[in-house]
Amino acid sequence: MKILVFISALVCNTFAFVHSDQTTNQNRACPDGFFYAGEAIANETSQITRDSIWVEGPASPVYSCYKFIKAEKTFAGASLECNNIEDVTSQLVSLESRAEDKIVASQLFWDNIPAELKEDVSKYGALTSGIELSPNNWTWFGADAEVDADLRVLESYDETYDDEGVHCLVLRWNMSHNSVDLTYEQIPCTAYHPLTLCEAHVYTQTWYVWFYSNWLQILLFVTMLLLILSACCLFQALFFRTRVRTGQPASGARAGRRSAPPAYARSSQPPSYASTQQPPAYSTTTNTTQDDSFINESPAERYIRKGKEIMAQVTFFKPVQPEKPPL
Repeated sequence: MKILVFISALVCNTFAFVHSDQTTNQNRACPDGFFYAGEAIANETSQITRDSIWVEGPASPVYSCYKFIKAEKTFAGASLECNNIEDVTSQLVSLESRAEDKIVASQLFWDNIPAELKEDVSKYGALTSGIELSPNNWTWFGADAEVDADLRVLESYDETYDDEGVHCLVLRWNMSHNSVDLTYEQIPCTAYHPLTLCEAHVYTQTWYVWFYSNWLQILLFVTMLLLILSACCLFQALFFRTRVRTGQPASGARAGRRSAPPAYARSSQPPSYASTQQPPAYSTTTNTTQDDSFINESPAERYIRKGKEIMAQVTFFKPVQPEKPPL
């Protein structure tokens, strides 16, 4: 028996909220104390000041934010309570907008209700701006719009209420294991109700601001960066050009030249033989040493050396004079 009771409790606590393709959750901001529960799917100028330019960006569609107020209020007192919220223009909720009844019956709406108020919302419902200005003529007082004629308004379950006078609408959430239904109950507007639902119509506006009061400092800063970059490039180009002109090799080339043995040294040695019976190595050249002093000669010194070599190869012959015959 205990198991059956426990299973039935689980079934009763599982609600199937309303899901509609006419609503969307954009995670928009709301004023303090209000919560966002979605919105219906909706079907550039500039402002110049002294030191900045304000460009109006995209704006969101108008959406509703909701707030529950727990207090014993009549219709008039609840309207004043919603109107007196600081820094927010709000009023009693009106379900005149398209798909707004689906929004308040969605799971997102229920999840954003404060936890301490969920039990009262399920038990008492919330007072709205619906009012019967004439028999069977209901109006959303906060929006000055007629209530849908197909909306079925139920009589009050409380027998203590007087049926005479003006009536107002109370919104109730009837939750079961397979659905969440909204019902509208009429009560006298002079009767006190413990819960009120307020609504604020808001939208999100994006502005792009361009500040230009310090444009001169920014220009000077950019100019200094370009000058420093140009100086670095010029110094690097002149430094490498000077090294190439003076004939100084790069460090990698110098290291490679040191590690490589001279060609004439390799060619002067005969190939090695594995056998020890081979004759000793001999040299094919008479002079295996070479003077490296001429490598760093200047052009003038090179011409002088070549001249000396040419003069050393010139041979002067003294002409033979014929002998005079003896007298």
